[in-house]
Amino acid sequence: MITKEIDVYFIAGQSNAAGYSQVGYLTCSEEQKTEYMTGYSNVWYRGKADNNEVVEYDTVTKLGQGRYSGEFGPELGMAEYLTEKSPDRQSVILKRAVGGSYLIDNQTSSVSLASGNWCPPSKRTASAKQNLTGKIYDEFVTIVEESVAYYKTQGYEVNLCGTFWMQGEAEADGSYKQLGGYDTHLKALISDLRNDY
Repeated sequence: MITKEIDVYFIAGQSNAAGYSQVGYLTCSEEQKTEYMTGYSNVWYRGKADNNEVVEYDTVTKLGQGRYSGEFGPELGMAEYLTEKSPDRQSVILKRAVGGSYLIDNQTSSVSLASGNWCPPSKRTASAKQNLTGKIYDEFVTIVEESVAYYKTQGYEVNLCGTFWMQGEAEADGSYKQLGGYDTHLKALISDLRNDY
């Protein structure tokens, strides 16, 4: 029996990951823009940018999957690259990103206070904000777990290939000075994701 395989890539972080790039600002040929609009059938996308709903399974990666329908994120360039390098392989990009989000447990996203933050499990403290600390991380884990389970039920052998973390300027405000530094929190995020997957 031949087993189908699917390569899974993660995108996580702030606004750059969510996708705030304007479709109207693309400076490419009309042919390339048409390809972006049509999408890449061998690279599916499932994710959630800012406070949008999670995109359905088996959605083709294309323009307009950023924060709003007129915006896009890094998944588009990834899909273009994956199609060029491995046109015969099926891939899926799983994303959770919120603009202005933090890695530390006493900060919430500037986009929406209800979004919470990325604080990884190993860095959560007794003073954590209930239902907000680690909320984005936990939502990301849910998206990944649901997606992996779904693709297994579809007969795929799931290959977890890598994570793209895209943090932004919210982390430049000095919030980490008393908390061990940004690098400490980023290393904890990487370690916790590796432990989870």
